[in-house]
Amino acid sequence: MRANAFREQDLLNFTRELAFSTTGGLDVRAAVRTIEEQSTREAVRLVARRLSMSLSTQPVLSEALADQPDVFDPLFVGVVRAGERSGKLADSLDRLARLLDQGSLTRGALWRALKYPTLCTGVAGAVVLALLALVIPQFASIYQSMNVELPAATRALLWSSTAVVEGWPLMLLASIGLWQLTVRCARFAGVRRAAGAAVTSMPIVGSVARHGTAARTYGSIHTCLASGSSILEALSLVESSPHTAAAHRDLTLARRAIERGDSLAGALRGCRTLPRGDVALLSVGAEAGNLEGMLDLLNRVHLAALEAAVGRCTALAEPVVIVGMGLVIGSIVLAVFMPNVRFINNVG
Repeated sequence: MRANAFREQDLLNFTRELAFSTTGGLDVRAAVRTIEEQSTREAVRLVARRLSMSLSTQPVLSEALADQPDVFDPLFVGVVRAGERSGKLADSLDRLARLLDQGSLTRGALWRALKYPTLCTGVAGAVVLALLALVIPQFASIYQSMNVELPAATRALLWSSTAVVEGWPLMLLASIGLWQLTVRCARFAGVRRAAGAAVTSMPIVGSVARHGTAARTYGSIHTCLASGSSILEALSLVESSPHTAAAHRDLTLARRAIERGDSLAGALRGCRTLPRGDVALLSVGAEAGNLEGMLDLLNRVHLAALEAAVGRCTALAEPVVIVGMGLVIGSIVLAVFMPNVRFINNVG
């Protein structure tokens, strides 16, 4: 990421400051100019400057936001438009800020679940590469002097060492190319949806991703409805959001079912991503005329479940990573000393 890029934390701070300013009585143009003048980040000042220029020609905030689709996604613009239409712009901005803050917490929880195993795997990989590149080549000449047939494990180890020593430039280029390909592919919505579906189906990290997706989906729908959007508008906006990519298929099917006259609970009955138990609660909330309250409740329930899932994931990952590292290092040590055992047996 470039140092001057407009980050998600910048979007959160921008939205929060805009909500505070409009709640305090400033009009939108004055609030945007204040953010431009006070921000210490060049990327934020640039976005505010462009927004101020758009507002000078069209005073509607949602239309001005839509001129910068790389910064403000359709969900953000749609919530602001609904707030303008219902006369609750300041409240809508405040809800958007809370939704963005919640998304930041969700990503932080997912990172906490992945941080320890990722760090340990990286350290173990570095140790293995160092052994293959620096230590194992020293044993090759020793094995030649023994004049014994090497076990298959030792031959595989020597072959891996030769591949690392002679092919490290190609491996480095391949790693860089794979990283660049991953970054470019992540820009496509279809790839994000497939990746999200794959993560939610994983046995350990999947529970974290599923609760995070459910919390973000319910929170986004609640934000849209509370800002004045209809249920169809809310589903359409949330469906297009990159933050709910894993639930895109379910949201699309739900929107189409509602267009055919079904209720939200009925439309979500066939969902694969969202828990089935939530459908009954949504049905109760809709029948009681408190669908927004039930969505907010489910959002908070899944946020709490997310934290619990992160704890379970971290507790389970620690022994798994340690055992995996022990098996890899142990296999290398065994492959190194097996020829010595065979040589001693031959001498005896």
